[in-house]
Amino acid sequence: MTKILIYAPFVFLGAILYLTPNMTRRGLLFAVPVAETFRESPEGRKALRMFRLVVVLASAIGILALAFLPSVNAIQAATLALVAVAAWAYYKANRLVAPFAVREQGKRSVELSDAPDKLPRSVWLGIGPFVILAWAAWYLHAHWSAIPARFPVHTGIDGVPDRWAEKGFKGVYGGLVFAGELCLWFLVSALASWYGARRSSLRSSMLALLIAVEYGMAFLFAVLAMQPLLAMPMWMILVSVFAPAALLIWFVMKKAAEPTDAADKTPAECWKGGVLYYNPGDPVLFVERRAGFGYTMNFGNPWSWALFGGLAIVVATLPLVLA
Repeated sequence: MTKILIYAPFVFLGAILYLTPNMTRRGLLFAVPVAETFRESPEGRKALRMFRLVVVLASAIGILALAFLPSVNAIQAATLALVAVAAWAYYKANRLVAPFAVREQGKRSVELSDAPDKLPRSVWLGIGPFVILAWAAWYLHAHWSAIPARFPVHTGIDGVPDRWAEKGFKGVYGGLVFAGELCLWFLVSALASWYGARRSSLRSSMLALLIAVEYGMAFLFAVLAMQPLLAMPMWMILVSVFAPAALLIWFVMKKAAEPTDAADKTPAECWKGGVLYYNPGDPVLFVERRAGFGYTMNFGNPWSWALFGGLAIVVATLPLVLA
C-alpha cells in the first residue's frame, strides 16, 4: 500500500502529461493553429515524439528516484521536476511546430450575438453537488455521537497519521464548507463560460465538464469528511480521486477528437506564450485554449479578474474553515 501511495499520483501525473497533445483539438498542436492533418505529417510526428519521449524519460527517472528515496520531500521534488521538464518539452515542441502555423485569412469579427440564448436544461445538474455535500453534513450530524473526539485527517507515506483534528465545527464540517465554496465558484464559472464565450459547440462541452468537476469535488470532500465514521481504506480513497479524473480525461480526449467548429481566430499577437490571452479590444470573457481543451480567460476583460478574485477569496478562507 505504501508503494501505491508513492507511485500512483506520480504515474497518473505522467500519464496526463503524456496525453496532453490528445486533449487539444486537431486544429491546434502545442498551442499552434495547424491544419487538421498536420499531426500525421513528418514534422507533426517529430514534435509529438520528442515531447512524449521527454515525458516518459522524466517519469521513469522520477519513479527510480522515489524507489531509493521514498519521502514526502522526494515526491514533491520529483513532481515539480516532472512538470518543469514537461513544460520545457512543450515549449520546444511549440518552436518545432510554429513554422507550420496556419495563417489567419481575413478579418475576424469580435462581436457577441445579442440574440436570445437559453441555457441547456442540464445546467440544473449543477445543484447536485450541493445536495451531496448537504447530505454528508446531515449524515455527520445524525451520527455525531459516533465521531471520535480526535481523529486523523492526514497520513504520511508510511500510512501513519501525521495530522489530527478535534471534534468540532471546523474539524467535522470544515471540508464540506470549503467544497461548497469551490463548487459555487465552478458553477459561476460554468455560467460565465456559457454567456461570455462566442457561440460554438464547445460551450456545451465546457458547461458539462465544469459541472462534472463539481461532482468530483463534492464526492471527494464528502468521503473525506465522513472518514471518521467510515474509515475507508486508502485504496478506496485513491480510486475515488483517480476514477473521476480518468473519466474527465476520457471525456476531454473524446471531445477533442470530434469534428467541431472552425478555430477561434484570435490574433496571434494577443497570445502570451500560446497560453495567456490578453486582448482588451475583444469583448468576450472566454476564448478557446490554444494549449489544452476548453476555454481560457481573456485577461484583457475586467470580469476575468473578478472571477480570479472570487477564487482568491475561496482560497483565503482555508484557515477559517479547515482544522
